[in-house]
Amino acid sequence: LIFSATDLKICTGKNACCTKSIEDEIVQNTEKIFKAQLEDKIIVLRHLINTNLNSFRTFFYNSLNACHEHLDALFVLTYVPFYQSNSQVFETFFNRLRAFSSPFSEAKVQQISSQLFEDMFVIMFQLMNPMHSVTAAQRRCMLEGMAEIAPFGDVPEKVATHLEKPLVLWKYFVTGLDNVHNILEGFMNVSTSKECRLNLARMWDCSLCSDEKESRACPGLCLNVMKGCLGDWAEMDQQWNTVIGKCHKTKARFVTVVRQRAPGMRLQFV
Repeated sequence: LIFSATDLKICTGKNACCTKSIEDEIVQNTEKIFKAQLEDKIIVLRHLINTNLNSFRTFFYNSLNACHEHLDALFVLTYVPFYQSNSQVFETFFNRLRAFSSPFSEAKVQQISSQLFEDMFVIMFQLMNPMHSVTAAQRRCMLEGMAEIAPFGDVPEKVATHLEKPLVLWKYFVTGLDNVHNILEGFMNVSTSKECRLNLARMWDCSLCSDEKESRACPGLCLNVMKGCLGDWAEMDQQWNTVIGKCHKTKARFVTVVRQRAPGMRLQFV
């Protein structure tokens, strides 16, 4: 059965056998298939990023836990009763380091390190003066004069310097991956233009409305249609490559710093 092709948009040959409603349905189905294929690629990429992101976070927390356990075991053997009764100060310190990795945290490594030594300063004073209970006002006074007294010498500065660079690089790297993962979510429901939908239908399903055998589009036609449909995506190619490049640079800097701090540690990134 042959219909007039005057109101058709995609297959206007003399042997067209589709009505306008059938053609509209073809266009809609073509758009669904195209968007599904795009979304499948994005889902795979988001899953890959999220999987590695979770692995990196797990590695970070496991590393902190291992450091905490090692320090705890060492101090228990060295300062048995004194450490056990004041171990909460180190528990708080490592909890602050864990919280630092959050993209929402505004804490600084220098600040976290300083808080540790401030707490230790007050605790040591109380241990040396067991009959004296430090009030809040006295604590503030002690901390104000701590820089001048320098009870730990240059150790606080060395600890902060030792921790800051790898932790900051780690946070930048993980936060960057987290941002990329969230940005990709915004591409899940990208709309297509009318011209794109018609060209896709013409390329993929035109044979459905004619007596011609179904055939695949030639490479040139396929490339031109995809360029038209993915034009906005192509414009993001440079920005995407920039993001990936920065992630690689941050990773390389992080690995270099960690190897300098701990030559025996092995790191593996996907």
